[in-house]
This record gives sequence, structure tokens and C-alpha cells, in this order.
Amino acid sequence: MTTAHLAAPLIPRIALLGNPVQAQGKISPDGKWLSWLAPKEGVMNIWVAPSADPHAGKPITNAAERPIRQHFWAPDSSGVLYIQDKGGDENFLLYRIDVASGAETLLTPSKTPSSS
Repeated sequence: MTTAHLAAPLIPRIALLGNPVQAQGKISPDGKWLSWLAPKEGVMNIWVAPSADPHAGKPITNAAERPIRQHFWAPDSSGVLYIQDKGGDENFLLYRIDVASGAETLLTPSKTPSSS
């Protein structure tokens, strides 16, 4: 046998490096909601759906330039917490988005204090 017969086909780059279709599936603490990360217009955003109707999922965030990489349910299931940086500066900020209203709140300071 030659090495040509033993070589495995190459894995497409998009399969290794592209965005997943869905990631980080989570169930709210009260069991009423599902959440996951999925692309919205090519950028990873948070989607939610009632646990009784997973196909009714909709995005609750509007990240357009930088992907949302992690999210967590608030203990009372009323909102989702997530971290995101601005423009790739790697200074991650913590946000909360209310599931019912869609209101977004920045929970951490947006600027680091200057050192003396």
C-alpha cells in the first residue's frame, strides 16, 4: 500500500473554525426556559425558547460585531447574564438581559480605574 491510500481526507476549515449552529444549551433554574448561543446574521447571540416549545426560539441579544461567548441564567430565571468585550479589547464586561422585556443592563464598570 502507498501512503496515498492511507491518507485521510482533509477536514474542511469551516468545520473546525466556523461558528457552531448551536452551542452552550442551558435550562433556566425554574425549568421554564431554554437558552443557547447561535448565530444571528453571522454573529453568535443568545437565543431563548420556552422549554415546552423549543422550536419557538428567538434571539434576545443583538450583538453585531463581536460574538457572545458565554451566558448564564440569573438564579431567579428572570434574565440571562453574559460577558462580552468591546472591539476585541479583551476587557470583558458583564451584562444582564431581561427575558420578558429585553432590557439590557451593564453590571460591571465600562472603564478600568486608572492606577496611581
